[in-house]
Amino acid sequence: MFYTINLEMEIMELEDGERVIFDPTTGDTHFLEAVGVDILKLLDTPKDMDELVLALSKEYDADAEMIRADVTPFMDKLVEANIIMQLL
Repeated sequence: MFYTINLEMEIMELEDGERVIFDPTTGDTHFLEAVGVDILKLLDTPKDMDELVLALSKEYDADAEMIRADVTPFMDKLVEANIIMQLL
């Protein structure tokens, strides 16, 4: 399964590097901090979980399994909020 950004979302970058994501369908607004922003940047092209974990573990010089444990529930929340989409 691959993940990609939902292009229907309006994504704005703030001066402090955070991103604000507005869902025009629901009117919901979401705020992402540094790691969330890094994940969105990596999803400019569809990636599966293994690719995402590998890229983040290199970026943060951290153990891949620790990254996976943190990223998996976060990705689930992004999917639930319709910020990213799952592709087969």
